[in-house]
Amino acid sequence: MCCYIQVQRELESCRSETELLQKQLTSERLLLVSSREKELQRQLTSQERQTEIQILKDKLSMADSK
Repeated sequence: MCCYIQVQRELESCRSETELLQKQLTSERLLLVSSREKELQRQLTSQERQTEIQILKDKLSMADSK
């Protein structure tokens, strides 16, 4: 009987730890997705700025050549 109770307690402890680890993993996945989205947005913004700069340079070059 004592061994059975001990095994039950250990099982419950393992279940609790598993649940905690699953929650932690879910949180870390969400954080990773969020970080990736932010990085992608930064890259897109940077590309847009570079494109705008190039357009302005081209316009300036055309205006200077007239």
